Amino acid sequence: MKKLFTLDAWIGVFLMLFSVWFWVLSEKFPEEAQLFPRFFLIANFALSALLVFNTLRHNRRPDAEAHGPVNWKELALVLEAYLLIMAYIVCISAVGFYVSTTVFLVVFMLFLNVRNPLALVGVAAGMDAFIYLLFSVGLKLSLPAGMLF
Repeated sequence: MKKLFTLDAWIGVFLMLFSVWFWVLSEKFPEEAQLFPRFFLIANFALSALLVFNTLRHNRRPDAEAHGPVNWKELALVLEAYLLIMAYIVCISAVGFYVSTTVFLVVFMLFLNVRNPLALVGVAAGMDAFIYLLFSVGLKLSLPAGMLF
């Protein structure tokens, strides 16, 4: 028998709960600061509800193919990507934004099997230059320098 609540539906439910939780947390923000995050929380909730609805509708169809067991190899890749992103976030405060971003971009592109050295260097340098020009020069914001620098 085919399961009605598959992994897609559970992810949608989790994201809906995440949106509600952050909506409650945003109550502490000043009123002007609530608008921007709440816009994205509403969009996230709506898209997550749509994911749950479409997954349940698809799984109720008698002609829908049954999904096999969870592919742990693909799930491990997603988990590894998530851990790389978390390591990047932690490294920002330790070594600074620009160093962390450069290393993260190169490591993540290698993780995604990008092996062209020109692409690795070009994307990392281009992104650093773009962020520097936009935030540091254009908006006059300082990005985290890190404890080591």
